[in-house]
Amino acid sequence: MPKKVDTKLKSEYREEVIARFDSDVKDKKSKTEDDYFSIHNPDLKKNSYYELVVQGKVKRRTAAEDVLRALGYTEAVFEQMLEHVPSNYPRIRKSVPVLTAEPVPLVQTPEVEPVAHLKLVEREPDTLATHELLSNKPLTATPDATAEGPAPRRLPSPLTDIIGRVHEIIEVVELLGQHRLVTLVGAGGIGKTRLAIAAAERMEHTFKGLIRFVDLSGLTRSITESEEADIQQRNDGELLPVSDSSAVEYSIARQIGARVETGVIPFEALAGCLSASPTLLVIDNCEHVIKSCVHVIRGLLDRCPDLKILATSRERMMIKVEYDYAVPPLELPPINRKGSSNPIGKVSAAQLLEYASVQLFVKRAGHQNWSEAQKYAIAKICMELDGLPLAIEMAAARSRSLSVHEILKNLSQRLTLLRGGRDSLERHETLAALMEWSYALLTESEKSLLNRLSVFRGGWSSAAAEFLNHHFGAKTDTLVELSSLVEKSLVKADTRYEATRYSFLDTVRIYAGDKLGNSGDALQASDAHLAYYTKLASDAYADLYGSDQEKTLQRLSLDYGNLMQALEWSFNDGVERKEQGAVLCTAVAPIWTALGEYSEGRHWCEYVLETHKNGVSAEERAHLLRGAGLLAYHQGDYKAARHYHEESLELSRTTGSSSEIANALQCLGNVENAQGNYAVARKHYEEASNVFAEGKNLWGTAAALNNLAVILECEGDYPGAIECNERSLSIKRQTGDKAGEACSLINLGILAQCQGRYGAARDFGEKALLIYKQILDPRGIAMSLSNIASSEYAVGNIKKSRYYNEESLAIAREIGSVNGIAESLGNLGMIACHERSFDIARDYFNECMAIMAKINDQMGLGITHTHLGRISCAEGGLASARRDLTTGLEIKADIGDKNGMAYSIEAFGFLECEERSYHQAATLLAAAAALREAIGAPLPPIEEAELTSRITLLKQELSDEEFAAATTRGKKMTMGEAVALALG
Repeated sequence: MPKKVDTKLKSEYREEVIARFDSDVKDKKSKTEDDYFSIHNPDLKKNSYYELVVQGKVKRRTAAEDVLRALGYTEAVFEQMLEHVPSNYPRIRKSVPVLTAEPVPLVQTPEVEPVAHLKLVEREPDTLATHELLSNKPLTATPDATAEGPAPRRLPSPLTDIIGRVHEIIEVVELLGQHRLVTLVGAGGIGKTRLAIAAAERMEHTFKGLIRFVDLSGLTRSITESEEADIQQRNDGELLPVSDSSAVEYSIARQIGARVETGVIPFEALAGCLSASPTLLVIDNCEHVIKSCVHVIRGLLDRCPDLKILATSRERMMIKVEYDYAVPPLELPPINRKGSSNPIGKVSAAQLLEYASVQLFVKRAGHQNWSEAQKYAIAKICMELDGLPLAIEMAAARSRSLSVHEILKNLSQRLTLLRGGRDSLERHETLAALMEWSYALLTESEKSLLNRLSVFRGGWSSAAAEFLNHHFGAKTDTLVELSSLVEKSLVKADTRYEATRYSFLDTVRIYAGDKLGNSGDALQASDAHLAYYTKLASDAYADLYGSDQEKTLQRLSLDYGNLMQALEWSFNDGVERKEQGAVLCTAVAPIWTALGEYSEGRHWCEYVLETHKNGVSAEERAHLLRGAGLLAYHQGDYKAARHYHEESLELSRTTGSSSEIANALQCLGNVENAQGNYAVARKHYEEASNVFAEGKNLWGTAAALNNLAVILECEGDYPGAIECNERSLSIKRQTGDKAGEACSLINLGILAQCQGRYGAARDFGEKALLIYKQILDPRGIAMSLSNIASSEYAVGNIKKSRYYNEESLAIAREIGSVNGIAESLGNLGMIACHERSFDIARDYFNECMAIMAKINDQMGLGITHTHLGRISCAEGGLASARRDLTTGLEIKADIGDKNGMAYSIEAFGFLECEERSYHQAATLLAAAAALREAIGAPLPPIEEAELTSRITLLKQELSDEEFAAATTRGKKMTMGEAVALALG
């Protein structure tokens, strides 16, 4: 089987163009680009070829000739251009050679990335794949010389240009060079017909004008009386139904100009006409007569060896020789459903216009000078409409009477809101009419299933569909009917997962939802949906902390929309549903934490706790309180978190649940730890550890060891912290706790940084990142990136550090992780400070400070004050520097942060240098060095140069005896004495 063509071309990787007019042209004293266009064709400079190819705005690895002709320029313009291409470039010859991917030596230019030019080789006409794109002459099809019937139907002439389909056209042309039957398959409105016409136009050279177009959509209406009589006469007077192959044969024969003599079977006339010479037959809209089409197409391919067929249908033919090509939606920008940029694939408002879906809207709307807000609204419209070209064009037409924001707001009424023009096909007049065409082709049981499936949000599994359908007492095979809906392009199937995921285009879901509402089954379907997902979440609760954690999180993340839909429905009405909703909320609470959905999760937990106090057991309420506390903790609301965890602890002591008692203690310890209350935190951790040990709870024991390690790290006991983390890591691996394993790796990475083992620190961070990506934990991903960034910064890899910090910050902002936001801001501030961009650094630190103050993060406040003090010192604001450094050191001394105190004492030593108190500066720097040595926390390499310059200055300003005395005094100081000296 020929290699399948990859249909996914993402614009964010548009890195492939070869600029024909590169530096070689100038080096050989040929005309420059500007000279060429001014002399030979000034108008060409304004066109898209100049911008895309000459200026190198698109970078596809193909020859410039391909791009030129694919953009639609005539042969004459092409030849005019080639006359001025330097002789060292290969030329398109009259014998119609084609481009292949056979590499030749690279050509290096100062303006364009080095790319391999493509050789020109001869091929047989049938394999002229990409080359058929090169022609854009108008099609001038002529009737068959042997036919005496009506003139054949030429390819339709679309009134508008095709947008965003260059890659798809290339693929379809390539496929037609390899297969005799290619079927373009896709949902209604996805652009199958337009793509088929565009591809057929590019193959005129291959078929020498013998391209025939047939539209079968008219067969849904009654055939004319003369056609009916003619068909009846040829079939012994029997009236045939529309679905019979004779009707299809007659329609094709009539449209291609094949005369059907009286008494001649239509198929024979059709086969005789198409077998005379190589022909491309385009058959549009096959889905409603699919069985007849299969019969006719299979027969034609057997009888006509030089015939190729390009068909369009909402379902495939299922013929052995068929290659079904799934027509993709137009490319969408990487923005989420909330309208903000994807944290990984950030896109500016200007860049939105590079995406085909947005380009189509803008082109059809005809407006100019869209504002940034309007561009994002257009992008959101395109996403809500699933990138369907027809729907986007209808929305663009509406922009003449409604603003884009009004269109976006009213898309829930899209079925009637969006309409085609007066010249639209009947089935394209509205989105509802488009859907009716497909809906009418379903069996009654398929219609019922389609309607019921509309209760799902974001997709579903076959198990969920079967549960739902059987809830209605359906006797049919749900999986068979579901597969049929996939075949008919009404449901999408994603087989990348262990269990296939099914989903709707939004337009289909809304249409099916309206049908469900009209059927009277909506209430029952929603109740079944609630019952299924309540059980799913409850059953998965225990798996979130075991060896199946990764699979469980993936499954629940895929069904997140369904879980929220079920939760909303449960509190819509009815006591019984509210009780189910409370159970569901309890089960989902840890999922919100794992997926970083802090705001939504906390809202639901607090809502249920407030409105349903008597609807859940004490144990379930303790679960809910702990969930609310965890979510508040991750938002940095430590006051609320403490309140929830204390109430959870009290309830758990009442119920006697040892595991819940220990969990509440752990969570309280985390709250105190985050605020620098290490003694209180240690007390909670140790009590939790004892409870877990008594209950032989391995998961809890590992968590307690992890938390104790954090306290030891802050106290400067790095060996003890490493031992606790390694024990914790071993247990987590034993129990299959992936999230816990990644957390221990993060902590070991931090400890490695403190000890100056930066390579090891990065390795730990990368291993943690891999696990967090596997279990879809955005908060963990952000933490891992931040820690990798710190390792890179410490050794002076500023570019890498900035990249990882910016990625981490984007994710933290997206999920609302205030700790993550503050940490990344602080790291970016350090980078700016190192680059002596002090204004930028101060902005980062001030934003970081505001967050730390709000969440009362004492360690973070101490560090940030120290950074601000160092900036003021570097700028000469010595009084301001002393204030910030004093505040920072006082906080660190209060919470016992030994590493932080060493850093602050060094900063005071730098300040004393600026104030020319050289003896005190030497003493403080020696004391800081001794403290670092004592706890095993060497100065990061990136800081060594500044310290060295200060030591050099001190040696210049002090005598050898003075410097030695100050250094000796500093080394003998206790930590308390050094702090007291710095604070004065």
